[in-house]
Amino acid sequence: RVCALSPGEVTNYVSRLTESYRQRSASDLRVEWYHRIVSTSSAADRGLLFFPMLQLKSLSCGETLFTQPGIVHAYLEGDVV
Repeated sequence: RVCALSPGEVTNYVSRLTESYRQRSASDLRVEWYHRIVSTSSAADRGLLFFPMLQLKSLSCGETLFTQPGIVHAYLEGDVV
């Protein structure tokens, strides 16, 4: 359904999502990342609508995480080996 939205509908939903994140605590890691991503994206970027569905993981130096093939994921920062 997200892929079928018109650019105007995407912009409307992204604006509403951005407003909901503005109302949350700035110390929330998810809020911080959303604002960092939206600041470099177009308001009509439908990928932003998937952000609330992703599970945010923060790894310390030396930690690893395995993701099964075909699972949606994104590297937001750091080195990927």
